[in-house]
Amino acid sequence: MKSNMALIGKNKKEIITILGDEFNADFCKTWSYKIKTSWFKSVYLYLEFDENDFVAKAYRKTKYFF
Repeated sequence: MKSNMALIGKNKKEIITILGDEFNADFCKTWSYKIKTSWFKSVYLYLEFDENDFVAKAYRKTKYFF
């Protein structure tokens, strides 16, 4: 997925259809997905939901292994 903005406003069922379940609990307000892994880093997509379970914020974080 190239743009995180395409996920803003989607509900949890739509996100599961697009990205899969990936061990995210339905009651949690923040979900994470590992979207890329290489030798020294992993890139994660984080989705934050509002009180109506729609995506309010989507951002990526890179974690380095050194």
